[in-house]
Amino acid sequence: MSIHWHGLKQYRNGRADGPAYITQCPIKTGHSYTYNITITGQRGTLWWHAHIFWLRATVYGAIVILPKQGTGFPFPQPYKEANIFLALNDELFFVIAGHNLIVVEIDAVYTKSFTSQAILIVPGQTTNVLVQANQAPSRYFMAARPFMDAPVSIDNKTATRILQYKGISNTAQPVLPQLPALINTAFALSFNAKLRSLNTAQSRPVLGISQCTTSRNGTQLTASLNNITFLMPQIGLLQAHYFYTKGVFTTDFPDCPPTPFNYTGALLTANLGTKLGTRLSKIAFNSSVELVLQDTNLLTVDGTGNFNLKKDPAKYNLVDPPERNTVGVPTGGWGAIRFRADNPVFILCAKAPLSSLNPGPRPKIPS
Repeated sequence: MSIHWHGLKQYRNGRADGPAYITQCPIKTGHSYTYNITITGQRGTLWWHAHIFWLRATVYGAIVILPKQGTGFPFPQPYKEANIFLALNDELFFVIAGHNLIVVEIDAVYTKSFTSQAILIVPGQTTNVLVQANQAPSRYFMAARPFMDAPVSIDNKTATRILQYKGISNTAQPVLPQLPALINTAFALSFNAKLRSLNTAQSRPVLGISQCTTSRNGTQLTASLNNITFLMPQIGLLQAHYFYTKGVFTTDFPDCPPTPFNYTGALLTANLGTKLGTRLSKIAFNSSVELVLQDTNLLTVDGTGNFNLKKDPAKYNLVDPPERNTVGVPTGGWGAIRFRADNPVFILCAKAPLSSLNPGPRPKIPS
């Protein structure tokens, strides 16, 4: 196994980031490995987890980074803090019966606060909320269940815990919650649209966009990024990079799909022109990069249908976009993200062995 420190930026310390076969080989049974992690300029709630196959379902924990001494919060400091672990493979709605949730932070980045009766959380994300214990003393169900608007079968069971006021008997009947419907896309889109950064110098967007081709119909569905399905290497990619080991990977990952197709409407029987490969993109240090992801069967707020390079950038939030370490994309739609390549030891790769990731047109990345 290996351990990934999800959301820690690990500046110039990619060797300790933890993805198996990417920054290191898995730790064998009976062996040990010491991680030296770095925390620079971050505060808030993140998490760590095993990063190989499904071990992350049982090997995980919270990372709580407190502000520097003497630095306050941009919201009232809570009386008590609790960590609740939710999503592994599904987007989930979460509610506390009879209580509003005040969203104040996502992925260790403060947000403009807003109140919601429920939240939506995607696997890998963290969301900090404030809850006021201002209801009649009783026991209240906390509940989570999947959001899914794609035509696939899922486990739609509801998970529950109990929020209990002091002095209330354990035998008191808990108050039932009202969760959004399983296919409540309107709520999901509305919730994500409310996520806004504080618009500080650290959270302003990276600008810049360049042309790429449009899509056309194709013919077969597979797990891929830009027509490439990730082929697992025999040694860690970062190790191969440092020791100049040839034949482990190539640096010809395409900026756009070589074989365009209908990214948000291809049939399950369609041929998407996919090839196997351990192919990477080389990016110049401090470059500004934009990625457009299409129809990954997750959720964000940007748009539906195939991305239109001429029209859709006008929908971007360039004033106070939220900063996240994990994003989702709407079923049958697209999402755009921007980042700065300011960590020279991190290697971008197409790693999608378990899900259908079809980014479609993507702006050119400097090499």
